[in-house]
Amino acid sequence: MIKKLIVLLGILVVILVVIVGVTAFMIDPIVRKGVEYGSSTTLKVPTHLRGATVKFRGKVGLDHFEVSNPAGFTEPKAIQFEHLDLEVRPRELFKPVVHIQQLRITKPEVTLEFVGTKSNLTTLMDNLPKGEPAAEPAEKKEAKKFLINKVRIENGTVKFRSDVLPGGTKTLTLPPIELDNVGTAEGGASAGEIARILLQALGTAALNAGEGLLPKQLLDNLRGDLSKNLQAVPEEIRKKLGDIKVPEEVEPEKVEKTLKDLFEKKAR
Repeated sequence: MIKKLIVLLGILVVILVVIVGVTAFMIDPIVRKGVEYGSSTTLKVPTHLRGATVKFRGKVGLDHFEVSNPAGFTEPKAIQFEHLDLEVRPRELFKPVVHIQQLRITKPEVTLEFVGTKSNLTTLMDNLPKGEPAAEPAEKKEAKKFLINKVRIENGTVKFRSDVLPGGTKTLTLPPIELDNVGTAEGGASAGEIARILLQALGTAALNAGEGLLPKQLLDNLRGDLSKNLQAVPEEIRKKLGDIKVPEEVEPEKVEKTLKDLFEKKAR
């Protein structure tokens, strides 16, 4: 009897190991496809994620994520991230509200392209949902929300492309950016709201990097685009944009002045 019980327990252990192994093997491509589908649907442009790695100790890694340029622009990609690290328990990924301790974005490369006075960054933000109507289909009401305690964006660059630039392009370094408590006060932010925050933050950092180095016309166009798109940001999300922090070595007073100018321009 004891021998049979030992055999049965051994079989159960083997089955459990197989289930865990199959789950671990399948979850990476599921996450990769989910990120691609969700981001393409939200931004209305093709996106590509090279790979996803889910570690059951609470880490998710996304490798080489690319956002294509909207139609009408020359460059093939608008934004690419070398790596995204999320501190999140794997079981959270299947909940309606996903709690993420930290999202760290490494080496973003932003191509900020202007055709006339219109930029690709503005076009991407225009593609995002402007807010949910009062009556939504049931399936849309069940869309995932996200709570992110901290977002860090570091080692980024921006390439400005415009006919008003000598040589057509200029590449500048972006300052590191920190955003705290994204979606935590609202019970969760949608994928579109988070995308808008990230685009707005990257655009503001690009504006700061270009001050004094790029033609005033180009910077004024970018400043106007960012200011205009603030009108489409819900009040509670707009407050998060004011939480952008830049380390002291990156001259925070310049970034603070840029943000102040953006909000004052909108208020007029």
